[in-house]
Amino acid sequence: MKINFPFRFCIFGILLLSVEIPLLADDCCLPDCCEYSCRSGRFNVGAEWLYWKVKEDNLRAGVLVDDFPDPVLKRANASVIQPKFKFNNGFRGNIGYEHFCDQWGLNAIYTYVPLRSNSDFREVIPVALQTQTHRQFIVPNINEFPSFQAFGSSQGVTAFTSLFTKWNGNLSYVDIDLSRKLTFNSFNLRPHIGFRAAWMNQHLLMKGGLPQPSTNNSTFGSLKYTEKLNGYGVEGGFWADWRFGCRFSIVGHVGGSILYSCFRTDILSESSLGEDGAVVFIIKSGLKDTTAIPSMDYFAGLKYERSLRRFLVSVHAGWEQRIFFNMNEMAISSGNLSLQGLTVGADVSF
Repeated sequence: MKINFPFRFCIFGILLLSVEIPLLADDCCLPDCCEYSCRSGRFNVGAEWLYWKVKEDNLRAGVLVDDFPDPVLKRANASVIQPKFKFNNGFRGNIGYEHFCDQWGLNAIYTYVPLRSNSDFREVIPVALQTQTHRQFIVPNINEFPSFQAFGSSQGVTAFTSLFTKWNGNLSYVDIDLSRKLTFNSFNLRPHIGFRAAWMNQHLLMKGGLPQPSTNNSTFGSLKYTEKLNGYGVEGGFWADWRFGCRFSIVGHVGGSILYSCFRTDILSESSLGEDGAVVFIIKSGLKDTTAIPSMDYFAGLKYERSLRRFLVSVHAGWEQRIFFNMNEMAISSGNLSLQGLTVGADVSF
């Protein structure tokens, strides 16, 4: 096959060289196709839709007591109250270059995942709030508002008749990745390693209320947590695909990362008369921390690939899960951030 020699085009202001990609047969190119394209490579562009459920450990606001305590045994049935985690839409995009002959590749990958959940519990009696999960804050004016002592008290319990929790934010990270493709007949293995930078911004709001019969009003208290993370480190893993015919492949990935991360957590505690009334008392505090955050992930799915003139097009779908350990600095006992769900994407090489 005769190769049409380099034609020029501009991407992001950089002059790049490329050649025409040879047409691929159904079973990919012949074993000796490399000798015809030793100086050539191809660019890859891809996008993925992430329909993931994001869950963070230790976001418990308290417990809902189902019945009144037994006066003799001092026992009561209760269920844990926490945000209701659900599936949300995220996305991932990548751009890269792969050399035909030695199969080295360089990729830049950006991932964005929203964090969103809320729960609303109204007219429930009583709600006992645990203090061992989150840091304790005791509002000094206890005599004026004895029913609300922030989200903790010297007795360890504060009762409310309504409780609202809301958790939101986002997680983003960028990977600059170097990979090498190894081919064993119909099985391909691609180890990769690179640099990762991650940013996370999350907010947790807990708001409780208790009617005050003497004033025909309600006392409300709230805790607002804001956590920001910046992390930098290394990531790596293995991609694998097995072609079993008709242009279909089974694909999978196992990997992980470790990030040197800086946390900043700000905490705001408020009490007020009325849900939207004037704030009576405010406590502000904050802390900073640095730690190493490890993560691990896997993906398993199915891919379909087809050559169209100068383009190699593929689509894939599968299930993916990622776990970032010790990402919750808002809780005393910390907690992991788990992301899992459906990943659907498409790639074009040219």
